[in-house]
Amino acid sequence: MTRAKITEIIDGMQEGFNSSYEEYVKSHKIDFTSMRFDLAHEKVGVAFEDCKSIFKGVSLDDYTTPKFIASYKSFEKDGKLDRIEVTVKTGLKATTKFSHKVVVAADDVLDGIYGTFNSAVMHIIKINLAEENLAMLNARLDSVLEDCDTKFRFVLDDNYISDIDDKCVVFGADLESALNISSLYLMHNTDEDDEFFTSLAEKEANTIHDAVKGSTTPQIIKSGLDIIKTVTGVSSRYRADRLLRQTYHNRAKFFNDKPKSAVGYVRKVVEIDGKEYDIFALLKKSEDGTVSVKLSPFNIKTNFNVDYDVCNNYKD
Repeated sequence: MTRAKITEIIDGMQEGFNSSYEEYVKSHKIDFTSMRFDLAHEKVGVAFEDCKSIFKGVSLDDYTTPKFIASYKSFEKDGKLDRIEVTVKTGLKATTKFSHKVVVAADDVLDGIYGTFNSAVMHIIKINLAEENLAMLNARLDSVLEDCDTKFRFVLDDNYISDIDDKCVVFGADLESALNISSLYLMHNTDEDDEFFTSLAEKEANTIHDAVKGSTTPQIIKSGLDIIKTVTGVSSRYRADRLLRQTYHNRAKFFNDKPKSAVGYVRKVVEIDGKEYDIFALLKKSEDGTVSVKLSPFNIKTNFNVDYDVCNNYKD
């Protein structure tokens, strides 16, 4: 989806929400501070549901607001309403989780409830649109890397590396960058007659393919591809193992301290055929205690895989 279309949706939704609330508040001027707490609490519940209805299932062209969950709590002081706590979060099936909680004073109930809903739902809309863009980008990358043994993808995540194994690196995409996916050379429509943009898209596809073909997933991390820098918003000179430890913090040798499933890293110097290798690997522990390789051992200097039985030698 183009940024122009995204902006049109966001601006159109915001205008509609504001207009609905302005009409609502004209006939709902309530002084919650002058009521007994039980009555104020009841009135808050009504106002909460009314504001929620402004945002729920609203459509603009072919786009409809994503599902969300909202709740509130009322707090009493000296028999009066003191404040309320409003929480709005993504729906149960949402891929990217988001929660927004605001404490609203008793003398600002209506504007406070509306403001919390507005801030949260507008952000959830951006998340939803960004996820749609990333789905299109990932489909394009899958096509470009179809004949490669390894690949990379993107999801919305604050972590630079969201997930990794021997086959795929999942990078964490920056929200604003994800909303601008249509500006990437790779995403230009190669079916168009414009030879200039077609050549840019094909050149970018070839660059990505050549960088990934024959590479390990740690080598993809250090490939220096512009598309990774652009979508993640990060340009790092750190080694792959250091970047991975920003996501996977726990050492595998402490697996016994964790009763449930877990992922841990192994970093050690090993000797193979008379040569020393400084290796890094990721192991995963299942709930039944089974330990298996998540990311094969690799030489942290070259990012090439190292043939080493890490599953039976991670405790030392």
